[in-house]
Amino acid sequence: MHLVWIYLILCAGSALAREWTAELMPNPMENPVGCGRTALDVSTGHSAICDPDHLMPKDAQDSLEGLISNLEEELAKEDPLGKKKLELGIAIVRKMEKSSWTSVDTAAERFARDLHNKWGVGDATRQNGVLIFI
Repeated sequence: MHLVWIYLILCAGSALAREWTAELMPNPMENPVGCGRTALDVSTGHSAICDPDHLMPKDAQDSLEGLISNLEEELAKEDPLGKKKLELGIAIVRKMEKSSWTSVDTAAERFARDLHNKWGVGDATRQNGVLIFI
């Protein structure tokens, strides 16, 4: 009996989850709080991670943020001008809006591409931006 209730609660939560679009997703570089990060999480005032549905635990976000920052810093040391060789953005959503006439794969690809462009991940001339969409 308990399994049935858990299943119903999970299904209801998924059905009621907000359907995100690239236009509605906050930019973690500009609005980390809207992305599920608090001011205490990110001392720089920005983040690379946007998890507005709070799916990833805070300690995992903090660890991932540190790894991303270290990677970007190490790669910048190798550049003679000190420019970033890589810029990462991570978007995590429970549910994305999908039009009825496209497949999930096509909708996810379009969402990720639109979000990458909206956030401005990387330098357009250097083509060094990577967006991971989960």
